[in-house]
Amino acid sequence: MQPPRTGTAFRVRRPSSLFKESLGGSIARRLTRPIVKPLLKEELMDTLQVGLLIEDFVYRIWGFHPDRLQWEKFFKDLQLDYTLVEAYKATLQHAERYRYAPFARLIDSIVAKLVEVLKLESPLPVSFEPLGSTYIRSDRSNRKPDMGIIGKQAVEEYRLAQDGPDKHSKAQLRWEIVPCFMEFKRFLPIDHDAVILFSQAPGAISEPVAIALKPDDECRQEGLKRKNVSDEGLPPAKRVNQDPNITSDRSDRSGGSVDESHSTSSVPIEVPNAGASISAVGTGTEPENFETHRSRCKLSPQMTEDELQAANYASECLGDGRRRYVTSFMITDLKVSLWYYDRIGVIKSEEFDLVENPRLFVLAIAAVTTCDMKHFGFEPMIHPPSTIPPPMRLEHPIRLEPPRNISGWEIHIDEGVDSEGKMVPSVVRLRITGAPIYVQAGIVGRGTSVIPASAFADSGLAAVKSSQKLVVKFSWPAATRVPEDVLIRRIRKAIGSKEARHVSRMRMSTTLEGLRLGLPRIEESIQSLPGDVETRVLRVLVCDRYQHLNKLKTISEFQSVFIDLVRAHRVVYKRAGILHRDLSINNVMFGMRSGKPYGILIDWDLAIDMKLREDDGDGPSSRYRTGTGPFMAIDLLKPKMGPPHYYRHDLESFFYILLWSACTFLLNGTEVKKQHKLVEPWSVVNWGDIRDKKVGFFSRAGEGFGDLNEAVTEPFRLLLDSWIRPLGRMIATARSTSELAQLNDSPFDPETWGGLMTYRKFLGAVNVDFKNAPHSLDADLLD
Repeated sequence: MQPPRTGTAFRVRRPSSLFKESLGGSIARRLTRPIVKPLLKEELMDTLQVGLLIEDFVYRIWGFHPDRLQWEKFFKDLQLDYTLVEAYKATLQHAERYRYAPFARLIDSIVAKLVEVLKLESPLPVSFEPLGSTYIRSDRSNRKPDMGIIGKQAVEEYRLAQDGPDKHSKAQLRWEIVPCFMEFKRFLPIDHDAVILFSQAPGAISEPVAIALKPDDECRQEGLKRKNVSDEGLPPAKRVNQDPNITSDRSDRSGGSVDESHSTSSVPIEVPNAGASISAVGTGTEPENFETHRSRCKLSPQMTEDELQAANYASECLGDGRRRYVTSFMITDLKVSLWYYDRIGVIKSEEFDLVENPRLFVLAIAAVTTCDMKHFGFEPMIHPPSTIPPPMRLEHPIRLEPPRNISGWEIHIDEGVDSEGKMVPSVVRLRITGAPIYVQAGIVGRGTSVIPASAFADSGLAAVKSSQKLVVKFSWPAATRVPEDVLIRRIRKAIGSKEARHVSRMRMSTTLEGLRLGLPRIEESIQSLPGDVETRVLRVLVCDRYQHLNKLKTISEFQSVFIDLVRAHRVVYKRAGILHRDLSINNVMFGMRSGKPYGILIDWDLAIDMKLREDDGDGPSSRYRTGTGPFMAIDLLKPKMGPPHYYRHDLESFFYILLWSACTFLLNGTEVKKQHKLVEPWSVVNWGDIRDKKVGFFSRAGEGFGDLNEAVTEPFRLLLDSWIRPLGRMIATARSTSELAQLNDSPFDPETWGGLMTYRKFLGAVNVDFKNAPHSLDADLLD
C-alpha cells in the first residue's frame, strides 16, 4: 500500500445547475436521455478527478484491504481462466452487446475461486447480471445499464416473478436495489469478417465451437435468466487489433444502423483447453509486476459521452434518496477503470488492462463481492428495523440487501441540537413511514432528499409524540453557506411565536463535516488527486410534516393559503431580514389549525441574510443564480449574471407558483395527467429557453394572455380575471417600463422596478383589503 498523501482543500466555486436545482419531485416529468445528458455535462464540468490507484480505490471506498487477497501466496489459484478470457476477447470486434455474457462468466469464475481459496464471505451477496433488454426503473425514467451488480436475493425474486402468472406487473428491477453497475464501451472497430468461438454450456466454456453467423441471423442477448439458459447465440469471433488510434463508436449500442452481416471466410482464433490460466500460456507478466503507475491527469479533465452515459446511471442510483455515493466499473475492451460519484464530484481510478494486470481485476471483484451496504454508499444513518440484529453481534456477517421499500426501516441520528440550539441528550431514533417524498435529481449539488418518518415513544426528541408526522431532510449544501437550521432558528425568534407557525417547525438538526462526514474522499490519497472541488457538508433536519398545496379542497382555501404565504414571506423579509430566494411549488405547504388551512414556507437552505448580502456574495456558489428554474424570475435566467437577488424576484416567483398551480392542480390531491404546453417546457429545458418562454408569455399581455383560457384547470378559472391576469399585467407593465428606462438611460429603481413591483402592488392586484386584519396591523410590511 502507498503511504497516505496530503492533498489540496476543496475550494472551487460553482454556479447553479438547472438539473440539480429544478428537476425533481413533481416538476420532473420527462427526464429523457437527450434532456439529461447536456444537464449532467454542465453539472459535472470541472468536478472530475482522475488517477486514483486501484488499491486506494478498493480500500478507501469499498473497504477491502489489498493484503486480504494474499496474491503472492495464491496467485496461481486466483489466475484468470484463459478460456473465458479468450471467449470475451473474441467478442471485442463485434457489437458491444455481445460482450456482456462472456464477461459475466469470467467474473463468476473469479468469484468462485475467491470463495474456494480465500473463504470470502459477503454481507451483501451480489450477482453480476447482463441486463440485455431488461430496464431498471425509477420514478423519473427507465434505463438500461450494460450490467447490473445486484443482490442475489433481488435477482431470484425477479426470476420468480418472471415465471409467475402476473410477470408484467411484478417483474421489475428498480435502482433502489442496485448497489453497483458496469458500463461497457467499444474502442476497437467492428470486424464484419471475424468469427467467434463459444461454448454452448451455460457455465464455464469447455468445448469451443466455431460458429459463422449469416447476415440474417438474429442476435440473442443474454439477460437476467443467464444461469437458466442452456444455449446462447453469440456473435462471430474476432481477431483482436489493439490499435490505439481507433476512436470509440457507440452507434451499435442497440443494434441501430450498424451493418452486422458477417463473412464465413475468416479464420477462427485458437482457444486453449478449458481451465488454462493466463500465466500458463505465457503473457510475459510475473506476480510482482502487475501493478500499474499513476498517470498525471490533464488540468480539468472533462467526461466523454460514454462516461456521461454511466454518470446518468449513477444519477439514477443517487435518485433513490438514500445514498451518499455510488460506484461503478467502466470496461473499455480489455481496459478497466473504477468510478465513484458523490454530491461533491466524480473520481476515476487509474485504468488497467485486465489481462496484463489480473491482480488488479481480481482485487476489484473481491472488493465488490465482500462489500456491504455502507461501503456501497448507502446512507449509514438508515438502519434496518430493530428486530434485525446488527452484524457485529454475529459470528458471520449478516446478509442484508438494500430493500425495495425502506418503509419500516429506521433513521438513527447520533448527535444534534434541538429547535432552541441545545444539544439533544441521546441518539434520536425515527421510523420511516414511506418512500422518499422528494429527491433532487442529478449528482453534484445539494442532492436534497426528504423522507417521511414518525417518532418512537423513546425517540430521544422532547415534546414529540409518536403520532407526530415528521420529515427528515438530507441535503449537501456548500460548507460556506449559512446553515439552514441556523436561519430557521433566527427567523422564528425574530418574527415571534404567532407568525412562526408560517415557517417550518424544526425539531432537531445535525451537520456532518470532516471526519464525521465519513465520505471516502476525506482520505488523503483521494484529496491529493489533481483538481479542486467544492467543500460540502451533510445537513440533516427533522421537521414537522406538512401538506402539498394540491391537497387543498376548494379554491377559497387555496386563495387563503396563498395570501398567507406571500404575507409570511414579507414578514420574514422585513422583521428577520432574510430573503428566501428559492420559492417553488415544492417549498410552499400548508398546515391545519382548528379545521382551517394556513400557509407554511419551508426549505430555507438558499436563503440569505440581507445584512450579510455582500459577504455572502463572495462565498462559493452563493454568488451565482439561485432558485428553481420554472419559478425563477426572468432577470435571474439571463446568460450572464444579472442583478442581485431582490425581493421583487421572489414576488415574481410567487406569480409562477400561482400560474403553475392553476395549470396543474385539480385540488383534493389530484393533478392533470399531462401539463399544458404553457408551463410544461419550463421544467425540461435550459435556462435560456425557460427565459424565452416566460418573456414570450408576458409579451402577450396586451392580448389578455389568451392562451390562459385553455391552460387553466376548471377549479382555477375563478381566478383567471381576478388574480392571474391582473398579476400578469402588473409584471408585464413593470418589465416594459424598466426596459424603456434602461434604453433611455433614465433614473430607475431596479429593486422595485420604479415602485411598480412591490408587496403592496402585488397584494393589491389580487384585491387584498389592507383595512382588514391581519393586514391592517402590518404597517411595517408595506412599502
